[in-house]
Amino acid sequence: DATLKTCLDDEKAAARELKAARDHLNEILSGSDFETLDDLRTSRLEQKEAEGMKGIEEALESRENDLKSRLGIAQEQIKPLREAKVPEGDAAKQLREQQNELQDKRDTLIRDLTTWENQLKADEKNRKRIVDQQQELEEGRRDLAVWKRLQSLIGSHDGAKFRRYAQGISLDILVRHANQHLVRLSDRYRIRRNQEEELQLEIEDLHQASVTRPMSSLSGGESFLASLALALGLSELAGRQVQIESLFIDEGFGSLDSDTLDLAIGALETLRQENKSIGVISHIELLKQRITTQVMVEKRAGGISAIKVDS
Repeated sequence: DATLKTCLDDEKAAARELKAARDHLNEILSGSDFETLDDLRTSRLEQKEAEGMKGIEEALESRENDLKSRLGIAQEQIKPLREAKVPEGDAAKQLREQQNELQDKRDTLIRDLTTWENQLKADEKNRKRIVDQQQELEEGRRDLAVWKRLQSLIGSHDGAKFRRYAQGISLDILVRHANQHLVRLSDRYRIRRNQEEELQLEIEDLHQASVTRPMSSLSGGESFLASLALALGLSELAGRQVQIESLFIDEGFGSLDSDTLDLAIGALETLRQENKSIGVISHIELLKQRITTQVMVEKRAGGISAIKVDS
């Protein structure tokens, strides 16, 4: 559109110049004795000037023809654009401004997109680094927990904490062995370690919703059964290092009722079947009836006693 306008303007300017020159010459000729421009040229102008005028005229005509040709080409080029209703004039100028504005926005978005992509990559690296640091921190916390636990066990200057901890482990093992025997002596009680007093034992009453109470609250017979279970458990605990083949029980059966006494004797007979020697010192008549091999002490005159073995 701009090219066509330029061509049209040039053509019009050349036509005006040519017309003005011709009009001026014709005006001059109309008041003279010359009929044509050639008569004037040959009669009034020198040859050199006439040739110069001729050259100017030819140049103007050539320029006019060139402009007409260019105008025709431009019109042919513009024709499909006009058929397609391409914006012209102010509309085209506004469209170019919008195009430039959109181009600037596009360039801005591309720059922002590049910045965001770089930020996302940096964020991904930071996230990975944080995960690695968290793993290292968690490992450090686990190691610290071990050292804190160790410090809580042996942290006292006299080693009392560690000593109580080691004794507590031994007491737990003893309780486990004792309960294996107690379950055969009574289905009601279980021995357990006091959670507050680490080296104290307490009894758990399964017939009373597993309530716990001190060992001292047991009756004579119950206390005997618990003590017997602990003694048997202690023998197993010591037997890991030394083979213990014998167990002696001095009295204690007098506080048992017949059913409890029967349970105690049954437990001792079970140990006997495990090739352990059980020695019982007692005056209970029922024991005399249940024990096959007996060592009896008989009083004689003069303050003399005699030992008799009955099997």
